[in-house]
Amino acid sequence: MPGRSGANPYGAGEGTNNHVLLLNKGTKTHGQLDVGTDIHALSLKAVPANDDEIAIDDSADSYNRKKVKVSSISGTGEYYHDRLHAISSTSDHSSVATPGRMLKADANGLPAQATNTDTEVSDAVSKKHDSTNDPTTGQKAALVGTSGTPGYTNKYVTNNDPRNTNSRTPASHGNEAHSSAFTTLPLVKADTDIADAIAKKHAHVPSNMDITRDGDGNITQMDFDDERQYTITRNAYGIDHVTLVGETTWTITRDGNGVITGIVVT
Repeated sequence: MPGRSGANPYGAGEGTNNHVLLLNKGTKTHGQLDVGTDIHALSLKAVPANDDEIAIDDSADSYNRKKVKVSSISGTGEYYHDRLHAISSTSDHSSVATPGRMLKADANGLPAQATNTDTEVSDAVSKKHDSTNDPTTGQKAALVGTSGTPGYTNKYVTNNDPRNTNSRTPASHGNEAHSSAFTTLPLVKADTDIADAIAKKHAHVPSNMDITRDGDGNITQMDFDDERQYTITRNAYGIDHVTLVGETTWTITRDGNGVITGIVVT
């Protein structure tokens, strides 16, 4: 095939670089293709095949016209960009990543800037530990304690705490600590009466006593030979009054079940 500087046996125009000579493979004839209009009018092939041919001017052979296959230029050439290659060089790559930041893969597997810095990741790796002895979820929940916030003034009870044994002195408490109320009985006599009784105490001398009963055999009166006389009255539940005639009366109160709830001395 003649070079660009040689004579054009197929027609005029090659010397002005505005025409390209094409070989009609079907007829082995040559025709002219107007670069300005005819190439643009050709059908478009989206993806070239390896065996497709392209016309070139060979710079290594005085720019003689030659053809090459797509397969021979897909992996070579000054501006060829290999799909698999290192990205450490800035000669054929640009990046918006911040220096010192970690990179992660995006949805397409391409590098994207991560949130953490290299220093932060290195620090986290250096502080990692075996999680074998880490508390379980249930153990962590138990750490909140059962009453109040655990702390220096609200400590956990350990196995050696003496309060874990049954033999311990009960803490002093009042009636409010019990679920049932206990009745506090009034004093039978005032302190001055008790002191007076002690001062006047005397040796007990047995004396005779006469007993009076009602028709049911219940004692209603007791008469001592020292002239002391006691009278006893009853209600449906039992004795409700005991009276030392001329001196003291004991009044007994009961609840609806007949249980004594109090004794009042007058």
